[in-house]
Amino acid sequence: MEDWIAIGISLASFGVSGWALRYARTQAAAARIQAQAACEQVQAAEKQVLQAYEAARESNRFGLANEIAVLDAARSRIDANAPNLIIGIEAIKGPHWISYQTFLKDGDMASKSITPPTDIKDRGVQGLDNIEFLVRGVIRNDSPSSIQVRPEGVRLAEGESQLHPEHIDLPMALNLGRAPYLLLPGQVALFEWQAGTSIKEWCELYESYANDRPSTNSHPTARFRCCLGDRTNEWTIIDIELDAYPLRRDSDSSPWRLDPDEILHVRVRSPKRVYPKTLQWLKRELKDHLVVDDLKDWWDRE
Repeated sequence: MEDWIAIGISLASFGVSGWALRYARTQAAAARIQAQAACEQVQAAEKQVLQAYEAARESNRFGLANEIAVLDAARSRIDANAPNLIIGIEAIKGPHWISYQTFLKDGDMASKSITPPTDIKDRGVQGLDNIEFLVRGVIRNDSPSSIQVRPEGVRLAEGESQLHPEHIDLPMALNLGRAPYLLLPGQVALFEWQAGTSIKEWCELYESYANDRPSTNSHPTARFRCCLGDRTNEWTIIDIELDAYPLRRDSDSSPWRLDPDEILHVRVRSPKRVYPKTLQWLKRELKDHLVVDDLKDWWDRE
Protein backbone atom coordinates (compact mmCIF):
# COMPACT_ATOMS: atom_id res chain seq x y z
CA MET A 1 0.00 0.00 0.00
CA GLU A 2 2.79 2.40 0.88
CA ASP A 3 4.43 1.69 -2.47
CA TRP A 4 1.31 2.74 -4.33
CA ILE A 5 1.11 5.91 -2.28
CA ALA A 6 4.78 6.69 -3.11
CA ILE A 7 4.17 6.09 -6.80
CA GLY A 8 1.15 8.40 -6.70
CA ILE A 9 3.14 11.11 -5.01
CA SER A 10 5.93 10.73 -7.58
CA LEU A 11 3.46 10.97 -10.44
CA ALA A 12 1.88 14.02 -8.90
CA SER A 13 5.31 15.60 -8.42
CA PHE A 14 6.20 14.84 -12.02
CA GLY A 15 2.96 16.42 -13.16
CA VAL A 16 3.67 19.54 -11.13
CA SER A 17 7.23 19.74 -12.48
CA GLY A 18 6.02 19.37 -16.06
CA TRP A 19 3.44 22.07 -15.56
CA ALA A 20 6.07 24.35 -14.00
CA LEU A 21 8.40 23.76 -16.93
CA ARG A 22 5.66 24.51 -19.45
CA TYR A 23 4.73 27.62 -17.49
CA ALA A 24 8.35 28.80 -17.40
CA ARG A 25 8.70 28.26 -21.13
CA THR A 26 5.49 30.19 -21.75
CA GLN A 27 6.74 33.04 -19.57
CA ALA A 28 10.08 33.09 -21.36
CA ALA A 29 8.37 33.23 -24.75
CA ALA A 30 6.13 36.03 -23.51
CA ALA A 31 9.18 37.90 -22.22
CA ARG A 32 10.89 37.53 -25.60
CA ILE A 33 7.78 38.85 -27.32
CA GLN A 34 7.64 41.79 -24.91
CA ALA A 35 11.35 42.51 -25.45
CA GLN A 36 10.89 42.38 -29.21
CA ALA A 37 7.92 44.71 -28.95
CA ALA A 38 9.93 47.10 -26.79
CA CYS A 39 12.79 47.02 -29.30
CA GLU A 40 10.38 47.75 -32.13
CA GLN A 41 8.94 50.62 -30.12
CA VAL A 42 12.44 52.05 -29.59
CA GLN A 43 13.18 51.70 -33.30
CA ALA A 44 9.89 53.39 -34.15
CA ALA A 45 10.70 56.22 -31.76
CA GLU A 46 14.17 56.61 -33.28
CA LYS A 47 12.61 56.69 -36.74
CA GLN A 48 10.17 59.38 -35.63
CA VAL A 49 13.01 61.44 -34.17
CA LEU A 50 15.03 61.03 -37.38
CA GLN A 51 12.04 62.03 -39.49
CA ALA A 52 11.48 65.09 -37.30
CA TYR A 53 15.19 65.97 -37.58
CA GLU A 54 15.14 65.58 -41.36
CA ALA A 55 12.03 67.74 -41.59
CA ALA A 56 13.64 70.42 -39.44
CA ARG A 57 16.85 70.24 -41.46
CA GLU A 58 14.98 70.50 -44.74
CA SER A 59 13.12 73.51 -43.41
CA ASN A 60 16.41 75.07 -42.32
CA ARG A 61 18.00 74.29 -45.67
CA PHE A 62 15.11 75.89 -47.50
CA GLY A 63 15.43 79.04 -45.43
CA LEU A 64 19.20 79.10 -45.81
CA ALA A 65 18.93 78.58 -49.56
CA ASN A 66 16.67 81.62 -49.84
CA GLU A 67 19.10 83.63 -47.74
CA ILE A 68 22.02 82.48 -49.87
CA ALA A 69 20.19 83.53 -53.03
CA VAL A 70 19.57 87.03 -51.65
CA LEU A 71 23.11 87.48 -50.35
CA ASP A 72 24.72 86.11 -53.49
CA ALA A 73 22.68 88.56 -55.53
CA ALA A 74 24.23 91.29 -53.37
CA ARG A 75 27.65 89.79 -53.98
CA SER A 76 27.03 89.73 -57.73
CA ARG A 77 26.20 93.44 -57.67
CA ILE A 78 29.43 94.13 -55.79
CA ASP A 79 31.40 92.04 -58.31
CA ALA A 80 29.76 93.82 -61.23
CA ASN A 81 30.84 97.20 -59.85
CA ALA A 82 34.25 96.11 -58.54
CA PRO A 83 37.34 98.12 -59.54
CA ASN A 84 38.84 97.15 -62.87
CA LEU A 85 42.58 97.68 -62.67
CA ILE A 86 44.88 96.93 -65.62
CA ILE A 87 48.53 96.19 -64.76
CA GLY A 88 51.44 96.24 -67.21
CA ILE A 89 55.03 95.19 -66.41
CA GLU A 90 58.20 96.51 -68.07
CA ALA A 91 61.33 94.44 -68.66
CA ILE A 92 62.78 93.48 -65.29
CA LYS A 93 66.16 94.95 -64.34
CA GLY A 94 68.70 93.09 -62.26
CA PRO A 95 69.81 91.17 -60.39
CA HIS A 96 71.31 93.64 -57.94
CA TRP A 97 73.45 92.52 -55.03
CA ILE A 98 72.50 94.49 -51.91
CA SER A 99 75.07 94.31 -49.11
CA TYR A 100 73.34 93.95 -45.75
CA GLN A 101 76.04 95.86 -43.88
CA THR A 102 76.06 98.68 -46.43
CA PHE A 103 72.28 98.87 -46.31
CA LEU A 104 72.38 99.16 -42.53
CA LYS A 105 74.78 102.07 -42.86
CA ASP A 106 72.48 104.50 -44.64
CA GLY A 107 69.43 102.53 -45.82
CA ASP A 108 69.69 103.79 -49.41
CA MET A 109 68.95 100.58 -51.25
CA ALA A 110 68.85 101.99 -54.78
CA SER A 111 72.39 103.36 -54.65
CA LYS A 112 73.93 100.12 -53.38
CA SER A 113 73.35 97.95 -56.42
CA ILE A 114 76.66 96.48 -57.48
CA THR A 115 77.80 93.80 -59.88
CA PRO A 116 77.47 90.53 -57.96
CA PRO A 117 80.32 88.02 -57.90
CA THR A 118 80.12 85.04 -60.21
CA ASP A 119 80.51 82.54 -57.35
CA ILE A 120 78.92 82.46 -53.93
CA LYS A 121 81.40 80.61 -51.75
CA ASP A 122 79.83 80.84 -48.31
CA ARG A 123 76.08 80.89 -48.06
CA GLY A 124 76.23 81.27 -44.27
CA VAL A 125 78.35 84.43 -44.21
CA GLN A 126 76.50 86.14 -47.02
CA GLY A 127 73.07 84.83 -46.08
CA LEU A 128 71.92 88.26 -44.91
CA ASP A 129 72.80 89.95 -48.18
CA ASN A 130 69.94 90.40 -50.62
CA ILE A 131 69.59 89.80 -54.33
CA GLU A 132 66.92 92.05 -55.75
CA PHE A 133 65.33 93.04 -59.04
CA LEU A 134 63.78 96.32 -60.09
CA VAL A 135 60.25 95.77 -61.35
CA ARG A 136 58.56 98.76 -62.96
CA GLY A 137 55.14 98.96 -64.48
CA VAL A 138 51.93 100.91 -64.81
CA ILE A 139 48.44 100.53 -63.42
CA ARG A 140 45.41 101.95 -65.19
CA ASN A 141 41.97 102.54 -63.75
CA ASP A 142 39.69 101.03 -66.37
CA SER A 143 36.60 101.50 -64.19
CA PRO A 144 33.90 104.10 -64.89
CA SER A 145 34.41 105.50 -61.37
CA SER A 146 37.35 106.76 -59.34
CA ILE A 147 39.10 104.17 -57.19
CA GLN A 148 41.34 104.26 -54.15
CA VAL A 149 44.63 102.39 -54.51
CA ARG A 150 46.75 101.33 -51.55
CA PRO A 151 50.07 99.79 -52.68
CA GLU A 152 51.80 97.34 -50.33
CA GLY A 153 55.45 96.55 -50.99
CA VAL A 154 55.54 98.83 -54.04
CA ARG A 155 55.62 102.58 -54.38
CA LEU A 156 53.90 104.88 -56.84
CA ALA A 157 56.21 107.32 -58.60
CA GLU A 158 56.35 110.09 -61.17
CA GLY A 159 58.19 109.55 -64.43
CA GLU A 160 58.24 107.88 -67.82
CA SER A 161 57.40 104.34 -68.86
CA GLN A 162 57.80 102.31 -72.02
CA LEU A 163 54.18 101.26 -71.57
CA HIS A 164 52.68 104.75 -71.73
CA PRO A 165 53.37 107.46 -74.34
CA GLU A 166 53.06 110.42 -71.97
CA HIS A 167 54.68 111.60 -68.78
CA ILE A 168 53.04 109.99 -65.75
CA ASP A 169 52.25 112.17 -62.76
CA LEU A 170 51.97 110.91 -59.21
CA PRO A 171 48.28 110.41 -58.37
CA MET A 172 46.65 112.52 -55.70
CA ALA A 173 47.23 111.11 -52.22
CA LEU A 174 44.30 111.10 -49.82
CA ASN A 175 46.39 111.07 -46.65
CA LEU A 176 48.92 113.93 -46.55
CA GLY A 177 51.13 112.66 -49.35
CA ARG A 178 50.72 108.99 -48.46
CA ALA A 179 48.53 106.11 -49.55
CA PRO A 180 45.81 105.57 -50.43
CA TYR A 181 45.95 107.31 -53.78
CA LEU A 182 43.00 108.35 -55.91
CA LEU A 183 42.95 107.13 -59.51
CA LEU A 184 40.42 108.86 -61.75
CA PRO A 185 38.70 106.91 -64.55
CA GLY A 186 41.27 106.18 -67.25
CA GLN A 187 44.17 107.55 -65.17
CA VAL A 188 47.54 105.79 -65.28
CA ALA A 189 50.03 105.52 -62.41
CA LEU A 190 53.67 104.41 -62.48
CA PHE A 191 54.91 101.96 -59.83
CA GLU A 192 58.33 100.65 -58.83
CA TRP A 193 59.00 97.50 -56.85
CA GLN A 194 62.36 96.52 -55.41
CA ALA A 195 61.58 92.78 -55.44
CA GLY A 196 63.97 90.44 -53.70
CA THR A 197 64.92 88.44 -50.67
CA SER A 198 68.00 87.18 -48.84
CA ILE A 199 70.59 84.92 -50.41
CA LYS A 200 69.64 82.21 -47.94
CA GLU A 201 66.00 82.25 -49.04
CA TRP A 202 66.91 82.33 -52.74
CA CYS A 203 69.01 79.21 -52.18
CA GLU A 204 66.19 77.46 -50.33
CA LEU A 205 63.74 78.34 -53.09
CA TYR A 206 66.00 76.81 -55.71
CA GLU A 207 66.61 73.66 -53.64
CA SER A 208 62.86 73.15 -53.29
CA TYR A 209 62.42 73.70 -57.02
CA ALA A 210 65.28 71.37 -57.99
CA ASN A 211 64.09 68.60 -55.65
CA ASP A 212 60.41 69.05 -56.56
CA ARG A 213 59.23 69.62 -53.01
CA PRO A 214 57.25 72.41 -51.32
CA SER A 215 59.22 75.36 -50.01
CA THR A 216 58.85 76.95 -46.61
CA ASN A 217 59.58 80.29 -48.27
CA SER A 218 57.64 82.10 -50.96
CA HIS A 219 58.71 84.19 -53.90
CA PRO A 220 58.71 87.98 -53.41
CA THR A 221 55.16 89.32 -53.54
CA ALA A 222 53.65 92.80 -53.60
CA ARG A 223 50.02 93.86 -53.48
CA PHE A 224 47.55 96.48 -54.62
CA ARG A 225 44.40 97.07 -52.58
CA CYS A 226 41.72 99.08 -54.33
CA CYS A 227 38.11 100.05 -53.75
CA LEU A 228 35.49 102.22 -55.41
CA GLY A 229 35.23 105.71 -53.94
CA ASP A 230 35.04 105.58 -50.15
CA ARG A 231 33.64 102.04 -49.93
CA THR A 232 36.55 100.82 -47.84
CA ASN A 233 34.67 97.71 -46.65
CA GLU A 234 34.71 96.25 -50.18
CA TRP A 235 38.35 95.80 -51.19
CA THR A 236 39.69 94.20 -54.33
CA ILE A 237 43.16 92.72 -53.81
CA ILE A 238 45.61 92.06 -56.64
CA ASP A 239 48.91 90.32 -55.86
CA ILE A 240 51.97 90.39 -58.10
CA GLU A 241 54.67 87.77 -57.63
CA LEU A 242 58.25 87.61 -58.92
CA ASP A 243 58.97 84.09 -60.15
CA ALA A 244 62.75 83.78 -60.31
CA TYR A 245 65.64 81.52 -59.31
CA PRO A 246 68.69 83.78 -59.62
CA LEU A 247 70.94 81.44 -57.61
CA ARG A 248 71.54 77.83 -58.54
CA ARG A 249 74.16 75.12 -58.51
CA ASP A 250 74.86 72.09 -60.66
CA SER A 251 75.02 69.57 -57.79
CA ASP A 252 74.84 69.44 -54.00
CA SER A 253 78.63 69.70 -53.80
CA SER A 254 79.11 72.44 -56.38
CA PRO A 255 79.22 76.13 -55.43
CA TRP A 256 76.27 78.45 -55.74
CA ARG A 257 76.40 80.76 -58.73
CA LEU A 258 74.40 83.59 -60.19
CA ASP A 259 72.56 82.61 -63.36
CA PRO A 260 72.71 85.55 -65.81
CA ASP A 261 70.43 83.75 -68.26
CA GLU A 262 67.64 83.23 -65.75
CA ILE A 263 64.24 83.92 -67.29
CA LEU A 264 62.19 86.14 -65.01
CA HIS A 265 58.45 86.28 -64.72
CA VAL A 266 56.09 88.53 -62.81
CA ARG A 267 52.74 86.87 -62.22
CA VAL A 268 49.70 89.07 -61.80
CA ARG A 269 47.28 87.04 -59.70
CA SER A 270 43.53 87.02 -60.20
CA PRO A 271 41.72 89.65 -58.11
CA LYS A 272 40.42 88.66 -54.70
CA ARG A 273 37.45 90.30 -53.07
CA VAL A 274 37.03 91.38 -49.47
CA TYR A 275 33.31 91.65 -48.85
CA PRO A 276 31.29 93.44 -46.15
CA LYS A 277 30.66 91.65 -42.86
CA THR A 278 27.22 90.44 -43.93
CA LEU A 279 28.66 88.52 -46.84
CA GLN A 280 31.58 87.31 -44.75
CA TRP A 281 29.02 85.78 -42.40
CA LEU A 282 27.57 83.89 -45.35
CA LYS A 283 30.98 82.53 -46.26
CA ARG A 284 31.40 81.12 -42.74
CA GLU A 285 27.89 79.65 -42.75
CA LEU A 286 28.47 77.88 -46.03
CA LYS A 287 30.99 75.55 -44.43
CA ASP A 288 28.46 74.12 -41.96
CA HIS A 289 25.43 73.24 -44.09
CA LEU A 290 24.80 70.48 -46.60
CA VAL A 291 23.15 72.94 -48.92
CA VAL A 292 26.49 74.56 -49.62
CA ASP A 293 28.01 71.61 -51.44
CA ASP A 294 26.80 73.02 -54.75
CA LEU A 295 27.39 76.64 -53.78
CA LYS A 296 30.95 76.78 -52.42
CA ASP A 297 32.29 77.48 -55.89
CA TRP A 298 30.44 80.82 -55.79
CA TRP A 299 33.02 82.04 -53.32
CA ASP A 300 36.00 80.66 -55.20
CA ARG A 301 35.10 81.97 -58.62
CA GLU A 302 37.36 84.63 -60.12
